[in-house]
Amino acid sequence: MAENREYLTRAEENGSINIAEDVVAAIAADAIGEIEGVGSMCQNMTEQITEQFTGIGLPQVKLPASTFYVDDEAFVGNSTIQAVVAPDGLQVIGTRAFADCANLKCITLPDSVSYIAEDAFENTPDVVIFASVGSYAWQWAEKQGIPHGTPYTE
Repeated sequence: MAENREYLTRAEENGSINIAEDVVAAIAADAIGEIEGVGSMCQNMTEQITEQFTGIGLPQVKLPASTFYVDDEAFVGNSTIQAVVAPDGLQVIGTRAFADCANLKCITLPDSVSYIAEDAFENTPDVVIFASVGSYAWQWAEKQGIPHGTPYTE
């Protein structure tokens, strides 16, 4: 069995965290769930991440550049995150991925997003989706009645 490694990180000075690519790969448990022990490893990692970051008020989560899929219930019930920045190349946001995130105020989604589960932001009342006009994410937000706007660019 592979050696046990520490996947958690401390919040940066500005309060944001960068999730290691190894963790993002592990979060995609559906893709690797059939490998012996991986499912419980992912569950343990999710519990450790939740335990470490609950209640410290992280204002922003930056998903790694290699993220192409936000797994079902990946952030469900997380009351600490306030903003999420997704990288170019993100394609899918799974079922209830950001559901019940009481303090999530905004998420910036790239043009590469081609699917968002209908309940991805269920019970996340204050979220605003930032996306390019006419993109899939923009159209999805409009259809769902979720406030949306264009991302700030320099």
